Amino acid sequence: RAGLAVKSDVLRAQVRIADLEQQRLTADSQIQVAQAMLHAAMGQPDSGRIVPVTPIDRYLPTEGTLDQWIQQALDRRLELKQVAAQETIAEKEISRARAGHLPTLSLQGNYEINSEDFNDSQDNYTVGAVLSVNLYSGSRISARTAAARADLSKVQAQRKAMELGVRVETQRAFYQARSSWKSITVARQAVDQAEEGLRIVANRYSGGLLTIVDLLDAQTALQQARTHHFKAMHDYRVARIELALAAGIINKDFE
Repeated sequence: RAGLAVKSDVLRAQVRIADLEQQRLTADSQIQVAQAMLHAAMGQPDSGRIVPVTPIDRYLPTEGTLDQWIQQALDRRLELKQVAAQETIAEKEISRARAGHLPTLSLQGNYEINSEDFNDSQDNYTVGAVLSVNLYSGSRISARTAAARADLSKVQAQRKAMELGVRVETQRAFYQARSSWKSITVARQAVDQAEEGLRIVANRYSGGLLTIVDLLDAQTALQQARTHHFKAMHDYRVARIELALAAGIINKDFE
């Protein structure tokens, strides 16, 4: 309207606005799909729009060393505790199978009242002990012991494989969280640089020293930098949750 720009600049600006509007519509659609998936995951009907209350920019650094997180995972993971209980049962089964070679001693007792007036004149009782010694059982007990040993070896191999998997899972989550934390700082610096670059380009464009293409490029660079910054914060929160789950920590906010 001031006569300082040609019509092609106006058309470029209108195309840029149309592109931004298309991006907004796509983002709204993705939000609706994500909310529907969240309702389905919670087993609830679609009861309307969900408004997150936890700000995405609230995050804490990951403290502790990798060894500490791995040890915490080995101590807390429920599946490891379960397989440890199975290993204890398997060890007891070996002792039980071996007990077949040992002698057994049983005590027996009996007491009878044979009088109608319940006096002690005709009562009798018996007390006895039975000692059983296994002189020969063929290979039945040895086979039972061997089977128990095989079950124990199987459980121990399962436990070792599970511990290795927990270690790798925790290590991957730890490094991912640490990398995502560093990405937040880099992305924040990129946003600051893009904002300063847009300010300089906008001033030069207002003075007629640059074209609208340069201005739109600077705006696009800032938009991309902000998107990367939000994605870095999101990725870090996800990485923190994955690290907490890998370590067997369940709390209300996974901080």
